[in-house]
Amino acid sequence: MRVLRQAFFVLSAAAAIVAGVPIPASASPNQPERVAEQVVHARQKAMQEAATAADVDAFLSFGTENMVYEDPVVKMRIEGKNQIRQGMLAFLGVTRAARIVVTKKIARANVVVFEQNVSFEEKQDDGRWTPRTRSQVTVFEFEGSQVRRIADYWSR
Repeated sequence: MRVLRQAFFVLSAAAAIVAGVPIPASASPNQPERVAEQVVHARQKAMQEAATAADVDAFLSFGTENMVYEDPVVKMRIEGKNQIRQGMLAFLGVTRAARIVVTKKIARANVVVFEQNVSFEEKQDDGRWTPRTRSQVTVFEFEGSQVRRIADYWSR
């Protein structure tokens, strides 16, 4: 259950990263990076205790129908908006006091990579909140103006 909870937390967190402004089809070379910067703020918002289904739907509106979320650390891969939405909704409110600081950026062609320091509190089964901190790398792949894949890499 703990590994599943962590995996869905990471998925929920990743969802918010994509909840930004869509990239126009004629986007400039640095447009995906700017969008990724905007959606990091949205990710942080979606990691708060008061996050709602609207936050999930906002994320999904920017993905392709066959969007993929991957968390290689816990060996998870979810394909399709409906499957991603179901998983994310099941874990709303599991985190709070989230803070994301982007420490490095790489953007080339249709890919943006952010290294980040992520801190938050995670709600335990007994109702206690436990602080968590980690460094992670998130890869965003774009297909035209939409995100087609998100992959989160973090240390346990």
